[in-house]
Amino acid sequence: MRESQKGTSPRGQMDWGEIDAVLPQKTFQEQAYNIIKTAIVTGRLEPGEVLSAKFVAKELGISGTPVREALIRLSHKGLVEPVRNRGFRVSQVTDQELDEIFQVRSLLEPWAVGKAAGSVSMETLRQANALVDRMCAAATDSDLPEFLRLDTEFHLLLVGASGNTTLVGIVAELRERMHLHGLERIAREGGLTAVAEIHRQLLDAVANGQSEEASRLTLEHLQYTRTTWADSKAEAR
Repeated sequence: MRESQKGTSPRGQMDWGEIDAVLPQKTFQEQAYNIIKTAIVTGRLEPGEVLSAKFVAKELGISGTPVREALIRLSHKGLVEPVRNRGFRVSQVTDQELDEIFQVRSLLEPWAVGKAAGSVSMETLRQANALVDRMCAAATDSDLPEFLRLDTEFHLLLVGASGNTTLVGIVAELRERMHLHGLERIAREGGLTAVAEIHRQLLDAVANGQSEEASRLTLEHLQYTRTTWADSKAEAR
C-alpha cells in the first residue's frame, strides 16, 4: 500500500493547490475537508492511497490539527479509513455500494424535484439560473472542482424547494459518499458543457411547472450519472 509522501498518485502529480484555488473556504478544517474530499471523489486520490495529516498540512500550508480533524470527518463519511501509525487510507467504494446509493437517490430526488415544480419561488429560480450559468462557465474552463461544487448546490437547492428539509440532508449525505471518477474523463474530453445543458433543461421544466417532466429528467440525469460520472471502470487505472 503506497503512502502519499511526495503528493503523487498512480496517474501523476497530485496538485493540491489546483483544487484549493477554486473551492470557497470557511475555516482551515473546512478547507482541508473540501480539498481532500474533491480529490477523492474525482479520483485524483485513488482507493488504497494513504494520507498522513502531516504531509497534507505541509502541502496546504496549514497546521496539522485541522487536517487531522478533516480526515476524521471524512472517515465518518466512509471516504477514508484510519490506518494505525500511518494516517488514513482512501476507501474503496464497490459497484454494489454505488448502485445502492443511486437506488435511494432515484426514489427520493425525482419526487422532490417534481413537487418543487409546482410551487418553486421566483427567488429559488433566480438562484438556480445563476448556478447553471456558473456551471456553464466552469464547463467552458474545464474546471472540475468548481463544476462539481455548483452541481451539488444546484441539486440540493431544487430538492429543498420541495419543502422537505430532512430530505435535503439525506441527499447531501448520499452525494458525499459517491465517487465520480468518470467525470474527470468527461472534463478532459470537453464534455462538461453538455452536462451543464442537461441542468438547464431540468430547470426549464421546473420553472414551467412541468412536474412529470422535471421528475423524468431528474431520474434520467441520475441514471446518466451512475453509468458515466460514477463509473469506476470508466478508464484504465
